[in-house]
Amino acid sequence: MSVLSPSVVESFVHIRLINCTAIAAVTVLIWDYLILLPDEVALVWPTSWNISKYLFLLNRYLAFVDPIMLIYVVMFGDDEKVFPAYTPYVADLTHCIALGLRTHVSDFIVAIGFILGQCILILRAYAVWGKQFNRLYAVIFGIYLGSFGVSLWTVAKYVGATGAPALGMTGCTLFFKNRFGWFDVALFLGAEFISALLMVIKAIQHCEIWVVLTRQIMF
Repeated sequence: MSVLSPSVVESFVHIRLINCTAIAAVTVLIWDYLILLPDEVALVWPTSWNISKYLFLLNRYLAFVDPIMLIYVVMFGDDEKVFPAYTPYVADLTHCIALGLRTHVSDFIVAIGFILGQCILILRAYAVWGKQFNRLYAVIFGIYLGSFGVSLWTVAKYVGATGAPALGMTGCTLFFKNRFGWFDVALFLGAEFISALLMVIKAIQHCEIWVVLTRQIMF
C-alpha cells in the first residue's frame, strides 16, 4: 500500500484549514448582519434616500459579494474531473486545460473580492472622517483606483503565465513563469495599512476628546 508523502498530506491540511476559515468568516458575517438587521429596518429603511443612506447600504451589502465569490472558489475552485473517453494524454491535457481555466477564473474572483474589501474600508474611513476628509479622501481614492488597475493587470499577467504540462507528462501541475502574485499581495497590504491607520488616528482623536470630557465632568 502506497503512503502519501508528508508534503502532500500537509497540502491537504492547508486546503482544509482554508476551507474551514472561509466558512467561519462567512458565518460571522451572516451573524453580524442578522443581529443588526432589526435596527437597520427600524432606523435606516424608513428614512429618505440621501448620500448617507446610499453609503450605508453600499457599505453593508457590498460585504456579501466577496463571501459569495469566496464560497465559489472554496467549493469549485479545485474541482477534479475525469475524462475516461480520451486517451491518457488527451485526458490529462483536457483536464489540465479545464483546471487551468478554473484556476484563472478563481484567481480573478479572489482579486475582485480583495478590491471590494478595500472599497468597504474606504467607505468606512470616509464615514468616520466626514467632511474633514474630503480633499485627502479624493487623493487616497484616486491612488486606490490606480492600485486596483495595477492589481488586475498583475493578476492577468500572473494567471496568464500558467500552462498545461508538456507532452508525455502526467498529472496536472500548473507552471507559473512569474511571481507577480506577490506584487498584488503587497498592494493590498499597503491599502489595508492606510485604511487601518486612518481609523486608528480617528480613534485616538475620539479617545483624547473622551478623556477631556471625563476630566471636566469629574473635576
